[in-house]
Amino acid sequence: MIFNGGANACCQWTLRIELTNGEDLLPLRYLDYHAKKRETRLHALCDEVRQVMYSLHAQGDYPSAWLVAKLLRTGDAFRDSVVLTTWRETLLELDLRQ
Repeated sequence: MIFNGGANACCQWTLRIELTNGEDLLPLRYLDYHAKKRETRLHALCDEVRQVMYSLHAQGDYPSAWLVAKLLRTGDAFRDSVVLTTWRETLLELDLRQ
């Protein structure tokens, strides 16, 4: 980090990154990394949704979205459409929805 002096010296910090090779590839690698990380997180979350739903069904309880979300590690999982789609598909697998 380099401190830039001036009138507002206490508030101005600048992060300077010097790239020598592959500076055009860095943003692509960054985006690719985060896309893979999101995909991995969503895959694990969908697996957790399925597991919780099958467990609730085996206990004789209806696996409502509210109840499943309550039992997940992250309570806001259903904000993602992929997780909601997984919940709906699992309801069809369990013959609980037409």
